[in-house]
Amino acid sequence: MTDALAGRTREAIAAAQVVVQEVCGSCGNSCCHQGTMMGTHDLRRLVKGMVIEPGREATLREGLQERARELRADLATLQTIARLMEASPSSTPEGRRQLAVIMADWEEFCELIEGPWQPTTETLQRMLRFAGIRALALRALAGTPGGHAALSTLAKPGSSFKFRGRRLAPPRCLFHDLSRGCLAGRWKPGKCANFFCAGDPNVLRELRKTLSFDDFVLSSADVVTSEQAVRTVQIELELGLEFVEPKVFIGLGDAERETILASLRASYPDLEVIVQPEQRYMQSSMELEVRLRGLGSDGALLLQYAGIDGAALYELAIALDRHRGAGEAIAFVLSVEDFVAPSALPHPLWADEEMSQPLGSIDIYVVEP
Repeated sequence: MTDALAGRTREAIAAAQVVVQEVCGSCGNSCCHQGTMMGTHDLRRLVKGMVIEPGREATLREGLQERARELRADLATLQTIARLMEASPSSTPEGRRQLAVIMADWEEFCELIEGPWQPTTETLQRMLRFAGIRALALRALAGTPGGHAALSTLAKPGSSFKFRGRRLAPPRCLFHDLSRGCLAGRWKPGKCANFFCAGDPNVLRELRKTLSFDDFVLSSADVVTSEQAVRTVQIELELGLEFVEPKVFIGLGDAERETILASLRASYPDLEVIVQPEQRYMQSSMELEVRLRGLGSDGALLLQYAGIDGAALYELAIALDRHRGAGEAIAFVLSVEDFVAPSALPHPLWADEEMSQPLGSIDIYVVEP
């Protein structure tokens, strides 16, 4: 059964990716072009992803090097304006000094993302400074007549300084590459992974034309081996408890579950284990939230059930996403034997085409034997 589920999951993932590639960005005002959504918790997730996923670190490095070339084009535009300000009687010495300081910060930032850099949360945290650097640059030019307009008219090839209506367009996410897409891949922030635009074309509506509710749920999962399933938990614990995130394993073997249990027990003195091998997992988000609130910093929860359907996974994800939004690390593992399909009913968030589809905020793994 797990082999068949793994195949169905791979097909669902591929079908969803085709729809997203065809639709996402067609509106011309993509969410990825509205600034960087990464937070500290998201950065920890990305650091972990660079350890777990082969090639993710290389993709991130190459993409940031490309972004550095774009930001250097922006810097060249600023440098051209700075030279013009030197000869302009309308500019002030203080304004020119402020711009010079900001350009130095901009140059230093380009050098940072060009590398080499260490794949740590602290390093990536420094990369989030760019939004502030860019905002200060715009503020420094605001005091010069025609300063913002000059950014667009004098922009070098590849520069991001373009007007959208009467205002300068915001910079796109630092971790978004025009050719590679999201450099974080499936380790992107939960707020991004859960967001489905309501534009035209509507990516969620197009997904609904291609995928059933159950296949959409499976498209949010990943197929792993038994060994990889165990390592995902162990790697988090090795990196530090702040890296721990909720997990759902479908088809995890008894031996692997015992190994995960032993790893959690070594790190969490207050480990709670609930085994219901004959029952399907079915809890409302409120019920799970009450249980999660009872977990202290030393607490972890491992649940074992016979199966779960798509609607129950949604409710689980809603509860876990609320804690993720608060920046809390949650040591939560749900192990089920099977994915129950078809679901009795699609979840209301799917049925009502809500912008939030919260499955992207948790790690769902279909385990191949």
